[in-house]
Amino acid sequence: MKKLILSFFIILGGLPPSIILCQNRNRIAIQTGLFHLSFDKTPLITNTKTTNKVLIKNPQSYFGGYLNESLGFLYKRNLHKKSSISLEYMSHKTGYYFSGFTDKVMGPFLVAKNTKAINLSFHQKFYLSDKWKWVLGSGLNYIWGRELVYLYSTPTSYGSYHPHFHNINRNDLGFNIRTGFEYTPAKKITLYSNFDFLGVAFLGTSGKNSHQYFKDEYGIDYLPSRWDVSWQFGIGYNFN
Repeated sequence: MKKLILSFFIILGGLPPSIILCQNRNRIAIQTGLFHLSFDKTPLITNTKTTNKVLIKNPQSYFGGYLNESLGFLYKRNLHKKSSISLEYMSHKTGYYFSGFTDKVMGPFLVAKNTKAINLSFHQKFYLSDKWKWVLGSGLNYIWGRELVYLYSTPTSYGSYHPHFHNINRNDLGFNIRTGFEYTPAKKITLYSNFDFLGVAFLGTSGKNSHQYFKDEYGIDYLPSRWDVSWQFGIGYNFN
């Protein structure tokens, strides 16, 4: 992945000025991916506040964890008027809290996620008006981090239950397709929203972290998940 990021900047540095036909060639943006649908039986919206922290270096949640959102940053470079290339970093840190774990609560199911992703994408723009654009994009994702899985609970000698958990270490390479709209009310500011469809082509897991382990041991095929769909919103600052 480091080679991929290095290649991104080499491409940018090698572009001749004549290719850039538009003003405000660069954009930096902050963005959030709301309502992640991972097809691993995690909820779109949680009913418990899971965090009070908002950190710039390691963003967690702007909404207390209710929306299961990811947060991150994007840099985009226009290649010419109708196309661009982008590099983004996203952090997805959230928990799903369940009360009263007993021996009747059977897993496996996810109770927390702490994953990061870097995405390199190419975008094609279609002008609807001077301020509105329809954008199509696709690219590569590298995902890493951990997911916490609840397995089962056993009774204790003092009358309660001891829950058993399992960590899944993610180290995956995937692809994504996204489509959405940009609105530029002022020269320096752009608001945008898109649907992001992410698929994992290579699951970098083995042993008890693997897809095959959960299939053989528990008869399920959704952990670790190969899919993620999110609704992204962002605000960007445009500059030369």
